[in-house]
Amino acid sequence: MGPEHQPLLFRKSVRWLSRRKVLVRLFELQHEISQFVLSHNNHHLYKHLEDDRWIAKLAYMLDIFDHLNELSIKT
Repeated sequence: MGPEHQPLLFRKSVRWLSRRKVLVRLFELQHEISQFVLSHNNHHLYKHLEDDRWIAKLAYMLDIFDHLNELSIKT
């Protein structure tokens, strides 16, 4: 890959970092978000935010994105 591909690689690594930040924020504010969603009568989303198994999957995704970020930084 030549230097003309450098911005694309940088943009790709930034996207991984920002995706992780969104997931971290969702995980940190899960109770507040679930109360907000419940107050707006969206019971479908509320069920997910109160489901321990779904929250465990979210935490697992955070771990995956952590590993992807480490790989992205190393390259």
